[in-house]
Amino acid sequence: MLPALLLIAAAHGPLSFIEDDYPKALAEARAQHKPLFIDFWATWCHSCLSMQRFVLSDPGMKPVADAAVWSSVETEREPNKAVVEKYPVDAWPTFLIVDPDSGAVLGRFLGSGTYRTCGRSCRTGCALTAKRAGRAIRRGRRSARPMPRGTAGI
Repeated sequence: MLPALLLIAAAHGPLSFIEDDYPKALAEARAQHKPLFIDFWATWCHSCLSMQRFVLSDPGMKPVADAAVWSSVETEREPNKAVVEKYPVDAWPTFLIVDPDSGAVLGRFLGSGTYRTCGRSCRTGCALTAKRAGRAIRRGRRSARPMPRGTAGI
């Protein structure tokens, strides 16, 4: 039993994903005051599976493990229809970093890459969230103003 559990843990790597439950992931991101990382993928997409198996599970992702709440959304599952309509996917895989309070897309990464490029994209989007929150606090507001939807430094 223990070897099987170790294999499962190794397959997931340093990131803990909330799978196919956008409302739960969003609530968790709000509660933790962290951005929401969303992995939009499909079962037929080789690049999606490759990113999950080799990049997102790579030990090199550990430095950004606590920077966001991590979620994965299979785009063809009916329960995920609402989030896929909210954030339309033009290419698979699509990775978004979303401000949990405003819903604004802070970062976008399309296609495949290495753990270095994915980690850098996450750090950039998460830094934008922290910077916006800091400005809001200095201005006496509880939350930051929404940014326009689109790519932010990625």
